[in-house]
Amino acid sequence: MGCNIASLKKIKEAASEEETNKKVLFLGLDNAGKSTLLFQLKDNQFKDTVPTVGLNVESIKYRGMNFTLWDVSGQATRLWKHYFDKINAIIFVVDSSDKDRMQRASDELHKVIDDPELMHAPILIFANKQDIAGSMNKDEVYTALRLTEIVEQRKKDLSFQACSAKNGEGIWEGIGQLGDIITEHEKNILHTSTAQHSHR
Repeated sequence: MGCNIASLKKIKEAASEEETNKKVLFLGLDNAGKSTLLFQLKDNQFKDTVPTVGLNVESIKYRGMNFTLWDVSGQATRLWKHYFDKINAIIFVVDSSDKDRMQRASDELHKVIDDPELMHAPILIFANKQDIAGSMNKDEVYTALRLTEIVEQRKKDLSFQACSAKNGEGIWEGIGQLGDIITEHEKNILHTSTAQHSHR
């Protein structure tokens, strides 16, 4: 009997861990600062990085929630779709100093948003490299990315945060916001599911 109770406890703990572990996809064009941002989250320090080739996976814990962060190369955006399965949220990183490619960043972001597999996934958008002189400010990036269109579609499932992956400014504020919208999103799903079940 004790063995059965122990087994049930392990199953419950595994289920609880699965519920709190969130798979988050890190997307953005090459040189947007995704890997640098990832190291800030993991080690709370700046590290010089080289462009990601393929995939880099790291884990962090924040406010009792475990995040598995999948940093996907920005050099081959056509391959992003291969990582969309079972994603809990998206972090899209934009280089605020790269005005020449802001339109392309916007186009890629909207492709991600419009993908059927990700249409309901909460999203955090980081306007990175705010520490660089001459970078577009938060409002300018918001406008350039045409985020009003996304907000109208997603309501509360979007967060936008200016940040600097180099000095860490704004990063944890963004992660906190993402955690909040993931929690709210999952509550809404549970409420909808419960309501549908009660009407059967």
